[in-house]
Amino acid sequence: MIKPKENVFLNRISGEVLAFAFKVWESDLSIANKIVLEALEIIYKTYVTKPIFYAGKSDKRIVGGLFYILSLKYKCSKTQSEIARKIGTTEITIRKGYRSWLKHFLNFSGP
Repeated sequence: MIKPKENVFLNRISGEVLAFAFKVWESDLSIANKIVLEALEIIYKTYVTKPIFYAGKSDKRIVGGLFYILSLKYKCSKTQSEIARKIGTTEITIRKGYRSWLKHFLNFSGP
């Protein structure tokens, strides 16, 4: 079993998830906390079961796409544009991340 403290990728992405969530949901920290917890759990489980999923994808693509899905799940929708602007990337990056999550995990418990 991989422990997050022993893995550079998981340490880096955890920091990104925290920072980005509090930028995107700066007006609702309770939602930000829920999204952080679920995003970290999903990222960790995916890393353990299918680490190749992350190959060639930027942190912003991974996190942005996941945030878009989780925002729909928690009914605190943010547009791809809003998420992109807050985390410093493009809508295309968010869209590609969103599609990657859905394509590789058809049973994804998103919206």
